[in-house]
Amino acid sequence: NLTSSNQPFYVISYIERSPEVLNHELIHANYYLNENYRTEVNSVIDSIPRAYYNSYVKTLFDLKYHDPSVYYDEINAYVVEGNNLLWSAFDSFEVTLHQHLIDILSKHVKQLTYQYTPSFSKRLTEDLYQNLLR
Repeated sequence: NLTSSNQPFYVISYIERSPEVLNHELIHANYYLNENYRTEVNSVIDSIPRAYYNSYVKTLFDLKYHDPSVYYDEINAYVVEGNNLLWSAFDSFEVTLHQHLIDILSKHVKQLTYQYTPSFSKRLTEDLYQNLLR
């Protein structure tokens, strides 16, 4: 039982069977579960020029992300996966931001445990992130 453990956990549930969706959700899990990763990502996002940041937030808002508390997490996930929903032009700044956040993720990804329903459990290591980190 996850809730009886004193360990933090993050539940991922999704309908679309797609590696891209799972990768996006695993980035969220890492952001939530790994304080050092989250701190480093937040520092990078704090340094994004306002014009870019405001453009990303407007896009997120248009996508129905109306809670500002999720903006950093969502910006990170979309930028790391290279999703073009946020890009204004994928210019040199955005290419650099994308690579910087991938480098941070690859530095912090060690292991996560995830469980499939009903009882299948598997260790998630950097191998599963290789698709994402290319």
